[in-house]
This record gives sequence, C-alpha cells and structure tokens, in this order.
Amino acid sequence: MPIEWWKCALALCAYGPAMWAQAAPPQAGIAGEWDGVIAGKLHVVVRIEKAADQSLHGEFESVDQGGAKLAIDEVSFDGKQAVRFELKTIGASV
Repeated sequence: MPIEWWKCALALCAYGPAMWAQAAPPQAGIAGEWDGVIAGKLHVVVRIEKAADQSLHGEFESVDQGGAKLAIDEVSFDGKQAVRFELKTIGASV
C-alpha cells in the first residue's frame, strides 16, 4: 500500500496539537520519544533530540504505514506548550 504523505501531514496538522498537548509538563522540555494516534487510527511516534548547540531535530514515524520514517528538519518550542515541526521532504509544517 503506497504511503499517502499528504494525508498524514494533513492529519498531523489537524490533530497533532491535541495529541501532544498533555504529553509532558513544559519544564521537562520536549526532547524524547512521543507516541500518539492521529484521527483515532493512525499510530505515530515522534522522536525529538536536543543537539549540543541546543537546536532541536527529530524523526516522525508512521507506525501503521509500514514504519515509514521522515526527518523533522526543524523543531521549535516556546517553552510552555506550543511546538512546531517542519518536514521539508513533504513540504509540511505543523
């Protein structure tokens, strides 16, 4: 079954904020592995790492689509609750 990345990106845009809103207290930062469900059926895993220069990068994995992985090119976090991802390979940002 071919992966339809645009559907995944659209679902992430629509449901992503609710999926991660209660994941961890802000003071803990966002580095780590986060898992959730988009649209009630698409299981995803997001891994975020903090580099030595304090920049954030990561990986998005769609478990139900054969474990397909995409690089998260840029991650920003406001220190409270807003997280933004940019996946340049599919032209998506959340």
